[in-house]
Amino acid sequence: MSAKVLITTREAAALMGIQVKTLIVMRCIDKDGKYRGVLPIKRANGHLMWPKADLEKLKAAKTNH
Repeated sequence: MSAKVLITTREAAALMGIQVKTLIVMRCIDKDGKYRGVLPIKRANGHLMWPKADLEKLKAAKTNH
């Protein structure tokens, strides 16, 4: 079993081609705290970490339209 690769909010925003503030606001607007279906993991220090593979799938689906 391979471990999930997690990236920071700054890295996630860069991967998606959006600003960090946009990612945070979109997550806050969602009732489940997700960004377009991708749920971040909250670390003990309060920072959010994002599953890179899930964001890459989302980006690929977004660019195929």
